[in-house]
Amino acid sequence: MLQFGGGELLMEEVTAEMMKQQMTDAEWNKVYEMSRDRSLYQNLVDSLFPSIHGNDEVKRGQYM
Repeated sequence: MLQFGGGELLMEEVTAEMMKQQMTDAEWNKVYEMSRDRSLYQNLVDSLFPSIHGNDEVKRGQYM
């Protein structure tokens, strides 16, 4: 179950259009921009616990 838009839904029931309706235009544009970034995953890993250098494998595990 996923809480979304004030209710609980199965993840399969949440569409991109439903997500877009819950976001401002600025939020949606940022998500779209991030989705086009070839380095998104590495950028997320690098931004997680930035004061801890290295341990990228542990950081990647946090996203799984």
